Parts: sequence; C-alpha cells; structure tokens
Amino acid sequence: MFFENRDDIHIFERIVSQLKNHTILPSSNLVRNDESYFTFSPFQDTEQFFIKKSLNSGIKKQFCVRYINKLDLTNPLCLNSQLTITIQNYNRINQVSEMEKIIKIISKIINKSLIIEVPVSIKEYFHNFNGSIRYTSDVKKASLPDVEGEHYYLRLYTDYYDEKIVVGNFLLVDFNKETNISQLDSIFFQERIGMIQENVEYIFQRKKYHYCYQLLKSKQLEEINIHRLLNDFITISTLFENNILPTAKGIGSELSRKIKDLFIYSKYYCNLSSDELIYFYNEFLKYFKIAKHSERLFSDKINKIKVGLKNNINSIKNMNSLDWEYYHNTYGIPKEYFGIMDQISITDYNFRRA
Repeated sequence: MFFENRDDIHIFERIVSQLKNHTILPSSNLVRNDESYFTFSPFQDTEQFFIKKSLNSGIKKQFCVRYINKLDLTNPLCLNSQLTITIQNYNRINQVSEMEKIIKIISKIINKSLIIEVPVSIKEYFHNFNGSIRYTSDVKKASLPDVEGEHYYLRLYTDYYDEKIVVGNFLLVDFNKETNISQLDSIFFQERIGMIQENVEYIFQRKKYHYCYQLLKSKQLEEINIHRLLNDFITISTLFENNILPTAKGIGSELSRKIKDLFIYSKYYCNLSSDELIYFYNEFLKYFKIAKHSERLFSDKINKIKVGLKNNINSIKNMNSLDWEYYHNTYGIPKEYFGIMDQISITDYNFRRA
C-alpha cells in the first residue's frame, strides 16, 4: 500500500544504509484516536525522544495525510497524502556536520546539488558549514508546545525545470543562540525525490503512475486536472483501506466532503460524467491492486451525491442565479452550477498550460 514502487523503497534503503548509527523507528498508524484524525507529520510519536533524549538519533518513514480538504492547485508539489522520511538527532550539539552528511546523501540520490536556506539572524550557527547556502531575512519558526525553546525551519531545495523545488526541511529544535547548539528534526518528501530521480516535470508523470496518467491524458485533461484527480484517488482509497467510511460526522465527514468535492471538480472543471469518474477510479484501483470494496464504496457515494444534487435542483422552481449563495448554503447546490468557477492564480511554481 501507500503507492510505493521498488525505486521508492530503494530511496529509504539507501538513506538507512548510510546512517547506520540511527535507530529505525516504527511508522505510526495513519488513523489516530485524537482530534487531528490522521498522522500528518513524521514528527508525531517521536516528540518523546526530543524531550527524554532516550535515543541518540532516529530515522522513520511515514505516510501522512495533511489538510485532506485543502489543496493548493497552483502548486504541482502539493499533495493531500504522501510518504515522508524523517532523520532526527536528539543530542544537543551543533548540527552542521549532521546536516552536511544528510545533504550529501540526498544529493547523491537525486544526482543534483542542494541549497540550504537559512535565516540571516542565525548565520553564526553555520560558520563552519561546507556546502551551498543562501541566507534570507525570512524567519520561519515552528510551534512545538511540549518541547522547550525556539525552533527554526530551514528549507532544502534544488533548481529543477527552472524552478526551486523544496525536497525537504530541517528543523533546529530548542535552538540556543548563545551556544549555537540544538537538536535536529527533518522531513523529506519521497515523491519529490522520486520525481527528480526520474527527471519528469510533475509528480504524476512518474513511472509508477504511467498507466493512470495516460488514461486521464486520453481525455485531453490538463496537468492541473490530472494532478487533482490522482491526488484525490490516492487519498480516498487510502482512507477506505483504513476502514474509514463516509459519514455525516467525525472522521468520516472529512471523507464525505472529499468525495463530494471531487465529484463537483470532475464534473465542472474536467467535464467528466459520474460514470467516467467511477471508471477512472476503478482502473486506478485495479492498477494498484487495491481491494474491490473501495470500488463499491466510492461508486455508491458518487451515485448518492449525483441523485441528491439532481433532486435538490429539481425541487426548486424559478431558480435565480443571482441568489446562488442562498441555494448553495441552503440546498448544497455547487456554485459552479451557476457558472461561478474558481480561478487558479499564478504562483512561482504553477501548472504550465499547453
């Protein structure tokens, strides 16, 4: 599960083989029994080691679900769910040499040089750093309620297809400016590393998605729409596989909303019928050998949404499009039905139009 191919597995194996002193930590369950619902960061369940310092260092692979119903479609790197790798050092030391070692490992895997972006306010910490570094006035701090001190984010990126691609972030935990020591957390995004390894422009152009990508491409869909559909297929099928069902409340309500939003997006932005959407989802499941119950659950929910929307529209006489907000809020009729479409703004890294 979690949509790994052999190349993905090899990425983690290469990192582990070169960090022999790091303890391999178990992955956390994706579904949690707390208010966050899902494991959204590999840092979760490792926090204790920063506090108790019962280990020297650790490495962990973790599938994460983050912001399930929020997706920045101006950013081809944005995914609701993905595999991540964290490399951590719990000793309170200057972590420069540790970061250099990790950067060299990742750089060899993607065969590209990496640049670390550091707030100029902590420049002294990197006095002995041997590598490409860019100082910035932009300071990003993390909030770790149970861990004392200040915590600084550092971006790690490479130039790729004329863009700056962030492959991971370091976090200096409990940073002390006077002594220049800290602990070290990090996160690396396996899909981005794999994308660069394969020298493709977008994540879903990777070899492991080729069949599904070409299937959607046959409908003349733009990259942005292929990204949205495959992103949602991965997230929805993952939740089904973790025994989460669409419900009106609780964790299942997040899944219900996700499926409804996908139905609306595929209909109004991709010009796909509900039957086509179900067909593409089912082909995706077959390709990745995902259990058939996910197929039934998805088609049942899509058909229920379709019938419910049709009944709501038919029940309203003389609908005035000027009052679309009322119909949207009262009857759940999507704004797109009235021709009001989301506009995708242009950012530094966007889906290029053909």
